[in-house]
Amino acid sequence: MDNDCYIINRMYAGDYIGGTNIGHEIINLFSDDHGDNYIYVNSDGIIDPKFNDKVKGVILVRKTNSIHRLEVLGIAKVDENSQIAYKSKKISRPERIAEQDAIVDAYLAEHDVTYGGVSQSELFAKNKFRGDYENNHTITFKAKELLLPFREEEKKVYLSDSESEDPSEYQLEEIVFPKRSLRRYINRSEFPKDFDKITQLINDESLWDKSRKTEKLKNVGKILKDGDNFNYLDIICKQDDENVFSNSIAYFITNDKKLLKDFCREVLGIDNISDEVTIEREKSAKGSRIDIYIEDENNAVVIENKIKSEVNGTQERHDFTGELIKSQLEDYYNYVEDHAGSRKKKYFILMPNYHHIDLQKYKHSEKYTKIEYSDLVKFFDSHKYQNDAESSYYEDFKKALRRHSEDYYDDQYAVMKRRFIRRILECKK
Repeated sequence: MDNDCYIINRMYAGDYIGGTNIGHEIINLFSDDHGDNYIYVNSDGIIDPKFNDKVKGVILVRKTNSIHRLEVLGIAKVDENSQIAYKSKKISRPERIAEQDAIVDAYLAEHDVTYGGVSQSELFAKNKFRGDYENNHTITFKAKELLLPFREEEKKVYLSDSESEDPSEYQLEEIVFPKRSLRRYINRSEFPKDFDKITQLINDESLWDKSRKTEKLKNVGKILKDGDNFNYLDIICKQDDENVFSNSIAYFITNDKKLLKDFCREVLGIDNISDEVTIEREKSAKGSRIDIYIEDENNAVVIENKIKSEVNGTQERHDFTGELIKSQLEDYYNYVEDHAGSRKKKYFILMPNYHHIDLQKYKHSEKYTKIEYSDLVKFFDSHKYQNDAESSYYEDFKKALRRHSEDYYDDQYAVMKRRFIRRILECKK
């Protein structure tokens, strides 16, 4: 029993999925066509031989805003009869891949494992490793049961490590989550407290939605159409580009006066914006540049957009003395106070829901109001763009916004799901 262990399996991360590859772990949260749940353990689908047939559960997680706090997407309960892939000790990677492929091939010859009508062995045939096709199709476990959390935001399940500054109800005491490795073993002998903590997590029935099942991929065309936020920014690899989003927002509100007035009233709380208004991008202000600056005879509005970047502070930091840090926020504030005269002045920061910046340490940050991307999605979803000839671009813009409106950065999961479904469609043709 000393070698009984749990595996924390971090998904949708790593260089392997940076190109066009489909992460093998995509199968973890889908049922195969028979309703069975197969589990792939990152990063190569096989586990340390000393834990063979000793794994009691695989904790499927993804990174939140901190590597020390992970969101639990599900828990695969397994036992000594669940393991499929094994490896010999001390063999090279090519030998290891060949060995596990032979094991999985033998298993697939006896078991019909398909997703959307496509055999598991076909799904990853186009993946490449260091320039060469890697036609391996590993399955690590067949789950006895897959526990899924409730969908409601307030019921999400988190797991924190001993260094987390944002502790969760289930905080581990003895381990630190690795920054690079995508799996972490917690065995009873080395980490008894953490092993017991995860056992408590699994046994806490209030956390798991027993009515919830993983999705089958029967009608993949409909799934792709209904659930896909793929947009032009994915094509040009600009999904996280602040300038692109700032340009888009400025463009649509500049070219639709009704949309501008509604935006000012509903999002910015300004109900007296005039028809004679200027909207500037990258406006110079005290050596910094304001992302979007809106000005009319009554109002002066600063909008700073932060997708993944932090507030830019000066080289001379004052926080060690207890004073607030000088930053671009102060530059914008000073500029507008000096130049906007008697206009009503407002300051805003746009941020994705998952992006958490401690604004309090910056000088004049109390003047800024935070607007989350979910607020932008709510607004633009409820307002039509008046130029029908450009409506398709507006729809793509809204899809791009949605990617940043969740409380976690969901980009890699969305990309993997889309590649997976398209691969199924390709194979079916």
